[in-house]
Amino acid sequence: MLQNHVQAFTVPPAKTWNGITTSCFMAVTYWMMLDLSMKPTANSFASVKGGLTILLKNIGLAGSRIVQPNVETGNVKLPAGSVIVFMATNLAQAGHACVIKNGLVVGGYNQTNWFSTPGAEAQYSEHNLGTDLAWVDRTSPLTRRRVQTTGELSTTDYYLYATPQDVALKQLRDAFG
Repeated sequence: MLQNHVQAFTVPPAKTWNGITTSCFMAVTYWMMLDLSMKPTANSFASVKGGLTILLKNIGLAGSRIVQPNVETGNVKLPAGSVIVFMATNLAQAGHACVIKNGLVVGGYNQTNWFSTPGAEAQYSEHNLGTDLAWVDRTSPLTRRRVQTTGELSTTDYYLYATPQDVALKQLRDAFG
């Protein structure tokens, strides 16, 4: 199960793994490779058709959108191992990705400015989707359908997508041709 692989695989202060920067996209792909019994290598990351940015965009678009009212009422059903992708509001690109470990707790790398609780650049951290997101207040009926980055210099809105692990893993297999 994908959630069983979600943990730190670098030792701080290292910001790379085998010469590859430990970005959120790299980490999610690393864990998915492990779940598929593939050995992550620099060559395997380089072999992902279109690159990791395209892979995570496709994973996000293969999922379903999450909105705050469903999270607050407990109506959101996010099985462990689901890949969470923060999608630009035009759906043209993924901004961030992480994986559900249990309940609403996600694990990921480079989770700075995505949650209200701190993450560290190129390091592993865990956060709660129910309490650690900054939802955008808008007028009804659009209220709280986007999340916002928490950076000090600027904020950007994103839609939150959840993709079941089997669908995400299929996207990875397809990316290898």
